[in-house]
Amino acid sequence: MSVQAYILIQTEVGKASSVARAVSAISGVTIAEGVTGPYDVIMRAES
Repeated sequence: MSVQAYILIQTEVGKASSVARAVSAISGVTIAEGVTGPYDVIMRAES
């Protein structure tokens, strides 16, 4: 049985794309995308 978590990230202005690319390279991260609203990046991790 795996556990999944959604993580919401706030970044500095203009850094959302680079943060999404960086966290998507982390082992266990299944998706990371830039979003609009109070958070800049949403990622899903699985273990």
